[in-house]
Amino acid sequence: MTRDEMLLFEKKPLCPIVEELKGLFEDNPEVQAAFDEAISHVKDFPDEPPLKPKENIWFGKDYLAFCDYFNNWLHYLASPSASGLGFIMHFTEFYYNNEKAAYFLNNFELDGRPVIYDWTVKFITERGKFMDTPGQEVWQVINEWVSEPDTHIEDFQMPADGYRTFNEFFTRELKPGARPVCAPDDDSVIVAPADSELNMIDSELTDETEIPTKGYRRLNVKQLLNGYYSWDRFIGGTALSCVLLPSDYHHYHSPVTGKLVHYEEAGKVYFGLEEAPSWFHDGNVGASDAKFSAFEQFHRAIFVFQTEKFGQVAMVAVGLNTISKIGADMSSINTVNKYKKIDEHNPLMVYKGEQLGHFKYGGSLNILLFEPGVFQGVKVHQGQRIGTLSKPS
Repeated sequence: MTRDEMLLFEKKPLCPIVEELKGLFEDNPEVQAAFDEAISHVKDFPDEPPLKPKENIWFGKDYLAFCDYFNNWLHYLASPSASGLGFIMHFTEFYYNNEKAAYFLNNFELDGRPVIYDWTVKFITERGKFMDTPGQEVWQVINEWVSEPDTHIEDFQMPADGYRTFNEFFTRELKPGARPVCAPDDDSVIVAPADSELNMIDSELTDETEIPTKGYRRLNVKQLLNGYYSWDRFIGGTALSCVLLPSDYHHYHSPVTGKLVHYEEAGKVYFGLEEAPSWFHDGNVGASDAKFSAFEQFHRAIFVFQTEKFGQVAMVAVGLNTISKIGADMSSINTVNKYKKIDEHNPLMVYKGEQLGHFKYGGSLNILLFEPGVFQGVKVHQGQRIGTLSKPS
């Protein structure tokens, strides 16, 4: 374990919310037993792309180390040097390919209550408050991000007195004209809903509950759309995934012009996306074969647009931070209120590039779905950006 990784488990006085977690362990042997079972099943990352062979940092850890990890995470501020993901990335190791850990985090019950799950809700509420709190250490980290070339701070509006909190920086607004909408009068042109990497493209989706995407991975359209009554119109169509990294602009916009005929929020606070290491390690997002059916369990915002000539287009905004939630106090996904109030009987005209909401801190994702025969593929003009390069590893 590296020195930086050892700091994840650094001993410090426990915050009240973490003292509560420690009490759960010490007052209930069943909790300790379930945790020990999870630890006994942690696994190394495989020696295969896009993952590099790596010893799991959770090997041999006890419940006190688990408490220390959350104690350090509570007031952690992501920095560019940590790829912007820090504790989120390392926590994936606990539940990577580990059903016992996923059970412990999400389904283990004590006296009929999912006590660890309930505690994580309290934890993310406290962490959310911290991310909205100003302070000298906060401003120092924000300045690191502002100075990072990949942030392209020249594209964003800077408050006169600077960004006061981390979330204020993270949800920063663009300067007018910084992201011009391509072909605003041509409804056949689809635009990116946010700054993003294209992670997966697939066509000819089937009507099975598990729909093949790449290799053995699966996408379940019906569950992804939370049983939207017209979900089957996307059968035979195309799925396109747009992944945001921490340095990206984190507002999401409409990819098409049309009437917004359906909006809902679905899912729950959820720990653990098994494929997260392959998404986030080394920033190698584009190489991932993500198991998209997993996203049905994450809190997400579902938009369905009725276009004039191209059928319906669905966009699912997914909060991919390790604890994902849509809500007023601990929200990773925040949709503008006027879009929440529509349905098929009360549609709202939305124009391509129109801002719909924003993600707070954490990895984020927009999945686009198109009807059969509509999506004609990704095409860029000469001289336009198709990606970035990094130094060889």
